[in-house]
Amino acid sequence: MVASDMPKYTRSIRVIVPDSPHNFQCCGREGTNAPYPGFIRQDRKEVMSPVDDWTLARRAATGDRTAFARIVRRYQQPVVAFCYRMTRSHADAEDIAQETFVRLYKALDRLQPERPFSTVLFTIARNAALNQLRGEGRHRRRVAALAQTQDQRDATAPPDRQAQAADVAVALETALAALTPEYREAFVLRECQGFEYRQIAAILSCPVGTVRSRIARAREQIRQQLLAYGDDIL
Repeated sequence: MVASDMPKYTRSIRVIVPDSPHNFQCCGREGTNAPYPGFIRQDRKEVMSPVDDWTLARRAATGDRTAFARIVRRYQQPVVAFCYRMTRSHADAEDIAQETFVRLYKALDRLQPERPFSTVLFTIARNAALNQLRGEGRHRRRVAALAQTQDQRDATAPPDRQAQAADVAVALETALAALTPEYREAFVLRECQGFEYRQIAAILSCPVGTVRSRIARAREQIRQQLLAYGDDIL
């Protein structure tokens, strides 16, 4: 997906907690590109903030709405980006992100700071995304839709460098969508979200060796998929 294909990020993530008076609304800067395909890009104020995640979580657990809103604002972009990579749907990504923060809010008083906060949060996001992916036929329909998009681009794209870049982007997205959820989640957490292998192992509840194996196999399958598009892709 190229930048021109990305929707403008004008909507906010509204976290509505059932049976609670606490609702939270945080949004990206209006007019900027949505973060779906990308890497971790946290709010600049949050990056500079001296307040760590677990301190905010403890405050939020006592009912501090501002603290929880800061958590949402700090992590909404990387969570939505991860969910989008897993589901290939903008609407699903936003829904899963909202569900992730709702689950986080409900679990605040039970969480223990034994692991990095981001590891705990992405474990929740990963489980929510997998629940979404378990819908019958979703994976097959997603790959078919991406393949159809590739066919349409081949028929209409002008023969210039911009079109070639678009073809590469579509080839990468198609290859990523063709991975099994187990390989895709490991690959996305490593290559798109920048987690260390041990963090990924904690998120996926599997040994580090398994994480390395899944990422290696994902890389090889993506390479084979790109080779099928021709030597010019690589």
